[in-house]
Amino acid sequence: MTHNEIRVGDILAGTWGYSMIIPCFYRVIKVTPTGCKVIQLDKRMVQSTDGGYFQQGYEMPLRDTIQRGATEKLARFDGDCYKIGSRSTAEYIRPWDGKPIWADYMD
Repeated sequence: MTHNEIRVGDILAGTWGYSMIIPCFYRVIKVTPTGCKVIQLDKRMVQSTDGGYFQQGYEMPLRDTIQRGATEKLARFDGDCYKIGSRSTAEYIRPWDGKPIWADYMD
């Protein structure tokens, strides 16, 4: 992947969490020389794998719904991905492939 492959409207995705797997989805709102500006999208679980408790399963973004309270963030291109935040709080995101992402909210 190269930085110039990203376009406004593309969705980037990643996961974070120490003992949990929490997916995050971002829409590109502006491409910059060193990365892009993104805004976090709402998401929903499309398949629960824990008997309907929705603590484990697969999530997808709600493409047109910005997460409540979300603010624009700068995602800097970092080799093969984009990085949001500083070294200690970094979140790495990549172009989303359109497939649901595994989520595990059980600690």
